[in-house]
Amino acid sequence: MSRIIQRFLCVSSVFLVACVSNTRIEGVPPEEARVEIEAPGIENQRFEEPLVLTAAAIGDSSLLIAFEVSGQAGFARTSRENQQNISTHIDWFPVYQLQPLDANSFAAQSAAADSIGFYQADVWQAVRQTVFEQLTPRGENEGALLNYRDIEYLWYRSDDGALTGVDLKKKPAEVSVASQYRIEAMTDSLFEFLQKILAERGISDRRLVIATGETGAYARPFVAIDMDTQEFGFLSLEPFTFGNSPNNYAVKGGKLGDRPQLCY
Repeated sequence: MSRIIQRFLCVSSVFLVACVSNTRIEGVPPEEARVEIEAPGIENQRFEEPLVLTAAAIGDSSLLIAFEVSGQAGFARTSRENQQNISTHIDWFPVYQLQPLDANSFAAQSAAADSIGFYQADVWQAVRQTVFEQLTPRGENEGALLNYRDIEYLWYRSDDGALTGVDLKKKPAEVSVASQYRIEAMTDSLFEFLQKILAERGISDRRLVIATGETGAYARPFVAIDMDTQEFGFLSLEPFTFGNSPNNYAVKGGKLGDRPQLCY
């Protein structure tokens, strides 16, 4: 069970803490098994270009977000009631659906809210790169398989020690997989990487939202973080039912497979 975050919002919580677990979780099916389907009867907000954050604030039990995409402004809010049901992956970081707002509603609500830090996708990319660097073995011909958003990359050291990443299907025959990780399940270790990157970039905000650069179906274009209480939640613009039954749109779309992964 998740516990209610007590400090992320001024009045009550926005996010629930994901449980820490070392249970095995599933990976990705063969590429030919993947299909894209639409959630029936649901109007999805999907973009093929990364969203750019323009504002973030915490108000009366809500997190408020403003963003731009393709020259258009967008506004949304979420709260703990919007946590998505990913029941077969309760040991992953939670996902919260953003509810759209019009410009006037956003202005009215944000006027009474507290602004928090917001950062673009380059920060999230730096966090991911740090994860890859730190988790890749130093040994010769040893690699780490890292899964993020159902994309599997093998990371290893080249002959000169440089970090090298390749699609798993292009794995060099001489490189063995020494360890496997899923970033969404790294609930017990991701914050040390976040702390490192934020410090290196001179970011002192303790509560912040970061754009991820994710696009397309089931994208999570933002993450919301409280560094003091180590709370983390992905934010999605559409219903995110990954791993949930019976209305498991993501599973029916071939998002799960039979390759085991290990949580760090």
